[in-house]
Amino acid sequence: MRDDPAVADPRVDPWADPWAGPAGDRQGAAYDGRGPDGTLVERDHPPTRVYEEDPTRRLGDPDPWSAPRPEAGPGDPAVAHPGGRPEGHDPDGPEGPGDPWAHEPWGAPVEVARAPLAERARRATLLVAAAGAVGTATAAAPWVTLAVLLVLVTVLRGGSLAGSVAADRRRARGPKWYDGPRLLLAAPWTLTRSLPATAVLTLWSVGLGLAVALLCYAVAATTPTILLVSGATVAVSLWAGPGGSRVRSPLARVVEPAARSGARWVVSLVVLVLLAAAGAFAQAQGGTRWTPDDSPPLADVSLPSWWAAG
Repeated sequence: MRDDPAVADPRVDPWADPWAGPAGDRQGAAYDGRGPDGTLVERDHPPTRVYEEDPTRRLGDPDPWSAPRPEAGPGDPAVAHPGGRPEGHDPDGPEGPGDPWAHEPWGAPVEVARAPLAERARRATLLVAAAGAVGTATAAAPWVTLAVLLVLVTVLRGGSLAGSVAADRRRARGPKWYDGPRLLLAAPWTLTRSLPATAVLTLWSVGLGLAVALLCYAVAATTPTILLVSGATVAVSLWAGPGGSRVRSPLARVVEPAARSGARWVVSLVVLVLLAAAGAFAQAQGGTRWTPDDSPPLADVSLPSWWAAG
C-alpha cells in the first residue's frame, strides 16, 4: 500500500484513476463525472498511453512502465535474501504442500566437493591395476574372461537401472514399505530393459579390443601380449564407453571408499596385483587356454600361397 492512500498517483500506481479525489470524498465521484459537491464537471481525460518497447533496452534494465514497488521494512515477511527465498525459510527443513518454495526447479545446484588430488590418484591406481588384472586373465583364458566380463557388466547395468528407478519413485511418491519387494519383483524386467544398451556397450568395447589386437599383430607382437593389451582395452572401454556410467556408478561405491583411506587402498592394490600376477603365472605355466575350444580362433584358416609369399 502507498503511504498516503488519499491520493491516487498514476506515477506510483499506473492503473489508478488520475482524476480520483481524496479517499474521504464520496466514492465513485471520479467515475460519474461529478465533483465533490455533486455537480457535473467538464474535464478533459488524459490521452491513452501507448506502450512502446525501447529497442535499445538491455536485458536486466528496469522496465519504465512497471510500477515501482515500495521498499519493505526489515519486519516485512516478503523480504527475500539473495537466494530468492524469504527470510526464516529453512531450505533443508520439511517442505509441506503449503510451502511455495517446495520442489523449486530453478534452485541453485548443489556443489559437490571434489576429492583431493591424492585420493583421485589412488582411485586411478586401483583402476589401472584392475585393467591389468583383466588383461592377464585374458591372456590366460580369453573366452572365460570375456564371458565373466559380459555377465558382470549385465548385472551391474541392470542393478544400476533398477536402483535409479526405485530412487525416482521414492522421490516422487515418498518411501513405501513395499519398495524392497517391488524392486526385487521388477528386477527381471529392469534387467531386460538394460540389455539393448548393454549390447551396444559390449560391441563397442570388443570392437576397440579387436582394433588394438590388429595393431599389435601388425607390429609382430606375441599372442600373449596381444591378448593382454586387448583385454585391458576392453576393460577400460567397458568403464568409459557409451552406457558405462551404469558400470561406474556401482563400482564407485567400492572404489571410492577403498581409495579414501591409505590402509584400505594398500590392501585393495595388493589384492589386484596378486590377481594380475596369478593370471600371468597361469599363462606362463600352461599357456593360453581357449576353453571351451581347444584351439585359437581361425587356427584352421590358411592363407593363400601368393599371400604368404608376398
